[in-house]
Amino acid sequence: MVVLKSSVIFDLDGLKGNYINIWMVLLMNRYKSFYKLFSSIFNLLGSTNKPRQDHYTEVSQPKVEVNYDRSKAVLDHVGKDAWVDWPEETRAISVNLFISYKDKNLNKTERNIRTTGYNDEVINAYCEMRNSRRTFIIESIKACVDLKTGEEVEDVYLHLDKLYKSSPQYTLDSLIENYPETMRVLTYVARSDGQFRKNEKEVICNFFSELTGDKNLTVDMVGDALNEFESQTLTSFKRSAGYAFRSENIDIDKYISCCHLIVNTQKNISAGEEEALLYLEKLHAKVLKEKAKLETSPQ
Repeated sequence: MVVLKSSVIFDLDGLKGNYINIWMVLLMNRYKSFYKLFSSIFNLLGSTNKPRQDHYTEVSQPKVEVNYDRSKAVLDHVGKDAWVDWPEETRAISVNLFISYKDKNLNKTERNIRTTGYNDEVINAYCEMRNSRRTFIIESIKACVDLKTGEEVEDVYLHLDKLYKSSPQYTLDSLIENYPETMRVLTYVARSDGQFRKNEKEVICNFFSELTGDKNLTVDMVGDALNEFESQTLTSFKRSAGYAFRSENIDIDKYISCCHLIVNTQKNISAGEEEALLYLEKLHAKVLKEKAKLETSPQ
């Protein structure tokens, strides 16, 4: 150890459990006595200057190379099928089919499926062979039979599209697309007392059945669709009513009559229901004046 103009670091880990650095400079030989004293202390604590093994021991980890290709992945826990993403937007249809299928990995299988939805490219379905839901690429279906009718299906997409467009689900989807504000208004009136009862949904279902001419609409279908609409404030309700009355091509008299039937399903009328009905009556009168003014105005 260098005595003059040197620095000494020692560790008192054994005494206090922490590392303490003490820097000392011995400037002259007259401090030799102090040096001897501290040398004794250094020798006594010398064992604590060694690094603690539990602090510095490194544990080697094996390197794992991940080479994941989603397009070639398989689902081993339920059977090996080439992966196809489950699309978010499909048209709902339930049909039992037998299909001969070749997946992306060129695996050929024959299976019974129950469709839940479709679009231009794929079919969502429950697969009986895998006992799980699957997505099938339409172009990869090499043969198909409708199990209900026994019909051999040449064009799977056209077959499903035809069934969908003749179903009440198509009617409901068309209502949501063409009359969204009407549905919001009727939902608001029904919820104005803080509840949305089954008999209120029945009134709305009958109104839409008459509007579309589809008697196959069910209360559960309509109720589920209406429940998807977010709750409205009074301001947003008024905005929706104005748009519905002016732009959605409905019979306003039947519209308001439906609202009264909704409210009359209960013995007592809540303040919210009364306010909604009053606004619709005033809005109706305003819209009639607007139409009359347009009819009498010079072209």
